[in-house]
Amino acid sequence: MKPKFFSSLAVIIVLLVSPTGNATVITQTVTPLATLVTVPCAAVGAGEMVYLTGDVHAVFAVTYDANGGQHITTHINNVGVSGIGLITGNKYQATGGDSFVSNDGGPGSEFTFVNNFGLTAPGPGNNLRVHELIHATLNANGELTADIVNITVDCG
Repeated sequence: MKPKFFSSLAVIIVLLVSPTGNATVITQTVTPLATLVTVPCAAVGAGEMVYLTGDVHAVFAVTYDANGGQHITTHINNVGVSGIGLITGNKYQATGGDSFVSNDGGPGSEFTFVNNFGLTAPGPGNNLRVHELIHATLNANGELTADIVNITVDCG
């Protein structure tokens, strides 16, 4: 299941990619997230699925240089995300945020980034680290697509 966040991420970046000289365009968004992740160490090592929901806050700053290149800086704040273990009922709260920067020559480019964030739960040994690998492509028409390549969870 792909989180709705990255479908919205693609739409937002598409709206930002029309060149406007050397100006910086800043956009803030709140996007709903709803997805299942596998947590292999949950339930005392038996593993379980954790359902993540909430709102993700993202800030995009896009700057175009005189040579037609674009520079996209993104900060993602996952504080509004929480999860619940479907077997144990453990409750998880997302912590932290992540940033990435893409510098490229304009349309026809690709970039990949990892969005990392923590999930904390009460009790010892229940904290998780989520890694979302996202690949984005900007075609020659200025249309951007973003896909989640992989989502993994590390324990601890």
